[in-house]
Amino acid sequence: MRPVSTLVLLGLLKAVASQQISDIWQTTWDRKMLFTYFQPTPDPINFVSPGAIGSADIVVDDSSVYQTILGFGASLTDSSAQLFHNLKSQNSNNYWELLDYLFNITDAADSAGFSYIRVPLGASDFSANTYSYDDTSGDVNLNAFNIGAAPSYVFSTLSDILSINQGLRVHVVPWSPPGWMKSGTMDGGSLNTAYISVMANYLLKSLQGFQSKGIPIYAISIQNEPENSNPTYPTCSMPVSTEAQIGLKLRTLMNSNGFQNTKIIGYEHNWVDAANYPVQLMQQAGSAFDGVSFHCYQGSVSEQAEFTSQYPNKVWWMPSDYDFVDAPSSWALQVGAYVTGRVLSTDWERYSIVVLNWDDSASTTWNPQPVEATIEFRGMQASIPEATHLLLLDLVMFQATYTFPVGVTTLWWYAPAN
Repeated sequence: MRPVSTLVLLGLLKAVASQQISDIWQTTWDRKMLFTYFQPTPDPINFVSPGAIGSADIVVDDSSVYQTILGFGASLTDSSAQLFHNLKSQNSNNYWELLDYLFNITDAADSAGFSYIRVPLGASDFSANTYSYDDTSGDVNLNAFNIGAAPSYVFSTLSDILSINQGLRVHVVPWSPPGWMKSGTMDGGSLNTAYISVMANYLLKSLQGFQSKGIPIYAISIQNEPENSNPTYPTCSMPVSTEAQIGLKLRTLMNSNGFQNTKIIGYEHNWVDAANYPVQLMQQAGSAFDGVSFHCYQGSVSEQAEFTSQYPNKVWWMPSDYDFVDAPSSWALQVGAYVTGRVLSTDWERYSIVVLNWDDSASTTWNPQPVEATIEFRGMQASIPEATHLLLLDLVMFQATYTFPVGVTTLWWYAPAN
């Protein structure tokens, strides 16, 4: 057995030693580089036995893996869809180039790779007009329901995005129920509880409407910001008990109409109330909801723990740093470390760190300061040969140290699964 063990050991040592940083993206404070891609030259940067650490030491520990990130993206409101539509009408080539730049997830596409979109159901504060999909007062059977009340360019833009990224996850959420289910207006107020069942059916019909347009829905929320009632744009105050009842009824309707795999997401509001509203929602209707969504306008990300500690499997949260930064200048760096699985189990996984250097050293004047840092991974340290001193625009790398300019730098490397 000894020869076999030796071969395995040698194989592991070779795998670690051959890990290399070969892909870099950078955006600098002076805008000389804007999401600019380049490669270390003349050679990639190897991980070697650790030496002296820099002003900051970034230790990537992949033995501790936290939440899975389903995707990054943004909201497609009526106004943003109209901007896309206008660009398509005026310059089709630029339109498709922009969509490709935003949504192409192919490796080496040099794109943002957005894969998640949140879409309002009906009007939001970024709509030219206030409307729902059924504005016929008293239409409790929703006979006048019409998904076409939304601008056509919302659906055409979504369809174009899906043609680039078939894996796009679409998450829909109303800013308000139809006004006749409230006090006659979509702006502010709250849902009349007599319409709880009607509202659940309205949401089901919304899913069916998007489906009829060829837009698959990954998730639906009951109400955007249920603790916000603003009389100047579509909003709706919705107590926990009301959202819970709608969620339970909607889950039953979805399961009976082919939407068993579509998720229901609750809360959709700020960190500041994480210990109350979403917790109570799970207590009252946890079987209906797959998770909750947090907004970051009030409170801090740490307050999510009030919810996640009780419901660790029912949560959507903002990504947090899960690497370790040490040494005197560690305060200047905000670092996120990520691992991306591959299609084939035999392919090495892709590791990346995103480093924000925010050291402006400005008491009275702007004085951006680069930070030298070492990167450690699985007991090895990133390095280039001692005789090499490499200057790549604003990024300097020498003898196991990296100098990160003020801005954002992303580094990639590949390694076998841990």
